[in-house]
Amino acid sequence: MSAAPLRADPRRRREIGAIGFATPGVILLAIFVGALAVDVGRLAWNKRELQEVADLAAIDAMRAFGQCREVSGDPVAAAQASAVRNGYDGNLAAAPNQVEIGNVSTVNGVRTFTAGGAAATDTALRVFATRRVPFTLIASALLPGNATLQAEAVAKREAVGSLSAGSFAARFDSSDSWAFDKTLGALLGGNVSLSAVSYQGLADANFSVANLMAAANVGTLDELLALQMTGPEYLTLLADAVSDGGSSSAAATLTSLVGSLGAGLTLTLGDVIDVESGMSADAFDAQLNALDMLSVGAQVARGDAAVVLNPLGVTIPGVASATAQLRVVQAPRLAFGHPGRNSAGEWNTTVRTGQVRMAITLALGNLSVLGAQPVSLRLFVEAAQTEAHLASIDCADALDPVHRVVIDAEPGLVRLGIGEYPNFNTSPDPVATNLVNLKLLGITVAKITGFSDIPFQSPGQDLRFDGPFVPQIDEPSDDNTQTIGTPVGSALSNALSTLLGSTQLQVVALGGPLLTVSQKNSALTALTSKLSPVLAALDDPLANLFHALGISVGGADITVLSLGPVKDGELQLQPQLAR
Repeated sequence: MSAAPLRADPRRRREIGAIGFATPGVILLAIFVGALAVDVGRLAWNKRELQEVADLAAIDAMRAFGQCREVSGDPVAAAQASAVRNGYDGNLAAAPNQVEIGNVSTVNGVRTFTAGGAAATDTALRVFATRRVPFTLIASALLPGNATLQAEAVAKREAVGSLSAGSFAARFDSSDSWAFDKTLGALLGGNVSLSAVSYQGLADANFSVANLMAAANVGTLDELLALQMTGPEYLTLLADAVSDGGSSSAAATLTSLVGSLGAGLTLTLGDVIDVESGMSADAFDAQLNALDMLSVGAQVARGDAAVVLNPLGVTIPGVASATAQLRVVQAPRLAFGHPGRNSAGEWNTTVRTGQVRMAITLALGNLSVLGAQPVSLRLFVEAAQTEAHLASIDCADALDPVHRVVIDAEPGLVRLGIGEYPNFNTSPDPVATNLVNLKLLGITVAKITGFSDIPFQSPGQDLRFDGPFVPQIDEPSDDNTQTIGTPVGSALSNALSTLLGSTQLQVVALGGPLLTVSQKNSALTALTSKLSPVLAALDDPLANLFHALGISVGGADITVLSLGPVKDGELQLQPQLAR
């Protein structure tokens, strides 16, 4: 029996027809989705390329201006040149593109770029770049028009320098030890007796602002500078910071001085260190020196109260005894901050020496004529402040791998002479001093007075320093210190050699028998012979005292303690900034 023929199911025939009808649509949809995927990838690639252009333009423009350039270039031109080198066909100077200089701040963890400021001192730059590309290349008939791609980049580079002015650590010599003992002891109100090795250890000990903040247990610079403390608290703080900085021996020296301090000494840390307002955490790496901080802190704590150095502790042929009075009219100050001037035209970072008044009394023994009376030589020193400003920093780059610093220095006037202050604290100027009385027949009939006033002041000048600087090196080198004007030893020697010749010596009658011209000349000759070798031998002791007080005759020592946080070629891109 033959089998019956199979008959197709009508529903199955309908399904086969439906699939056949849908297949072209699916293929077209797949092609469309693939085209979109290609276009999305193309757009993403273009966006990434544009972002790279913006990043490199921001970095290259940041290198052209700001705190890391002695002479600022045009950031817009530098950004555009960089963009063109990297394939950009637009104009960053034309809207909606934009190149802005400004600064980056962080508040509550949110970084914000703020436009404005001056090209010489701004620390950040923002590039906003756009590029118009077809929305799609494959389905342009269905999706016509262009897409505008956008990219933003902010580059930041900040330069911070720390400076000192004076001769505390920069020019320390073992022969200065006695002078540091005398001046620090008088200023601190106690007996200070440190070895030359201990002083050298302090001069060699450097530490960072971060070490100081950790020792003080504060989180911000404002909190650090606002600290008010007693003398012992200040020395303990320094010892802890120096220890954190890696010098345990210098820390032990500072700790040993705590018991030598007199009662009642207080200071505010912001009076010791001058810090530009608005400094970021990058300033925490700035370096400070232990001997500088000790010497400046002692002068700040004492204020303008006069102290007596008795005995002065010098050994000079022909001098029986020596005493001195010292008054720090205005204390010196260390400083760290940015280079250049602010928007008001004021220097951002200024360091200064102290304004010091000193009176020295030397007992020279008896004159050989007219009653053999004792000779007393009184000298005065009036030193105005020398100021030094961090004018510019030129950061290293691939073409010039050396950091450079320019300091604008303004030496203060220094007066040195023979004379005395009627009132050491309040008299504006010295007057002639009585050098020796003259007697006839046991009666004081006359006196010899003397007065000289020699001013010294070097002209202001720019000092140029070539690196490396700390932290590229472990501690400041000799090349990191320069002297404006004549070095203190040579200047003092020259001053003292001319002092007697410029002194007005007068024989003043006091009543009774009159001296003859021959007797007057004999007394003046004998006095000159007694004063001359003493003044010639006084240059080294006076230089030691000047070093200990951080002052110089006709100039000053300026030291770049550190330069940071810039490194060779270092720039920071700042992502995800709020505006």
